[in-house]
Parts: sequence; C-alpha cells; structure tokens
Amino acid sequence: MIIESLAILRARGYPVRLLKVGSPGGQRWRDLLIEQIVRLKLEDAVIFFDVVPEEDLPLFYNIADLCVTATLLEGGFAWMVMEALACERPVVATTAAAIPDDARPAVSVVPTRNREALTDAIATCLDNSELRRQMGQHGLNVIGNYDWSRTIRELLQLYAIIAKESL
Repeated sequence: MIIESLAILRARGYPVRLLKVGSPGGQRWRDLLIEQIVRLKLEDAVIFFDVVPEEDLPLFYNIADLCVTATLLEGGFAWMVMEALACERPVVATTAAAIPDDARPAVSVVPTRNREALTDAIATCLDNSELRRQMGQHGLNVIGNYDWSRTIRELLQLYAIIAKESL
C-alpha cells in the first residue's frame, strides 16, 4: 500500500523518496515488493536498508520528514511509531498499528487497507511543515510518559487486580 501511495504522490508532483528500513520478511515478499516498484517505475524512489543496528535507528528517524507505517499485521504495542515520536517525528499509520490514545495527536491514523486515506494523510503532512512540527512536538512530550519503571508499575497493578478478581 505504501508503494502505491508513493507512486500517487510522485504523480501529483511530490518529490518523495522512501527509506524502507527493516527486513522484508522473506525473499518472496522482497521479490513481490521489487516487482511492484519496477512496475510503478519507482526504482529511483525507494532505498532499502534491511539490517540496521538498533543504535543507528535514530539516524533514520531524524533524517525523515515523516514516518509512515502501513502495517496490516501489527497489533500489540506500536514500537516503530513510538521510536519515531521519541525522535520528534510525525507519523502516518494505519489503525492496525495500535497507537496509544495519548499519542494520537502526533499520529495521523488512517483506516487499514485504505490507500486513498493513507496517500491523503501523507500529502497533508508533507504540505504543512507547521503541522509536522506540532505533531513532532506532541510526540516528544508524550514519549516522556513511557519508561520501563512505569510499564512495570502498571503491569504489577494489573496483576494485583487479576489476583483480587480470582479470589
């Protein structure tokens, strides 16, 4: 879906490029992705970085104007989104990314599998540098609420509630 959005944005005149960070999930998926990129004539618009050491990820977030995840499978906690927020980057994500409520002002959330909504959300962010700045600032403010001591404390509270209910 993100490759299709990239093609639409380029056809609209946006000089966008995609830095695709992370492994493809297998050769079959990589082959399909490359086939799509070639079919849409986007070879010059997509750069692959399969294996990036975790300590280098902030470099990628910080050079991006916008981080996008069009995931269909995520569920659980949206790590990539939260990492982007920690780098003060605005995010466009699908509903499958499971964005925490307090992070929503920093994330443009679109329905999963809705290419038009994804494309329009990306365009809106690219067109408005002030919006990107505000989203990034909100993300940075929100991310301060997430730390391991809070996570452990909340998990212990949850276990206490469960223990009480099972008695």
